[in-house]
Amino acid sequence: MNLFINIRDFLYYNRKIILIFLFICIVIFFYLFYEKNKNYNEELFLNNDIYINEIEEDIQEKYIVDIKGAVKFPGTYELEAGKRITDVINLAGGIIDNADLSTINLSKKISDEMLIIIPKVSESFNNNYDYNNVVNNDGKVSINYGTLNSLMSINGIGEVKAQAIIDYRNNNGLFENIEDIKNVNGIGNSTFEKIKDYIKL
Repeated sequence: MNLFINIRDFLYYNRKIILIFLFICIVIFFYLFYEKNKNYNEELFLNNDIYINEIEEDIQEKYIVDIKGAVKFPGTYELEAGKRITDVINLAGGIIDNADLSTINLSKKISDEMLIIIPKVSESFNNNYDYNNVVNNDGKVSINYGTLNSLMSINGIGEVKAQAIIDYRNNNGLFENIEDIKNVNGIGNSTFEKIKDYIKL
């Protein structure tokens, strides 16, 4: 009985200290619980982020490109979106000794169904290849695939304008219609009217 009374008295006279102690214990408990839950959520988020990145890598878009001309292994290759012409050339085994890269923008990003033609040094395009008949029986020159020499064969197109055409398509992609050639520096309406019957895509 005395023990009970002593405990009761102890609790009564020290109730403030006991309450403070209990409050501190509760605060510590919730703090530890919060930290544990926070770490779990961070780990879960990190794992989900890694998983999502892995999925994105697995479903990354693929492009099919065709490379022809002065490379060791011409053909079609599948590459990830964002790759560049230089990557395609490497897949094709690299260039051969007499390849001419002066008109090729190696840093240009590839696009699906892209055609890349690596010409040979000092050789006219149609003397070596018959891709889409760059110059054929209709006498028209392809503004999308013509080399410097073949473009210069167009009446009214000199070396400067021919190079400007090549630079434009390397930087902006293939022409979608022959009227787009008027976007090339040095080729306006008057020049287009002179050459429109002698060019094609």
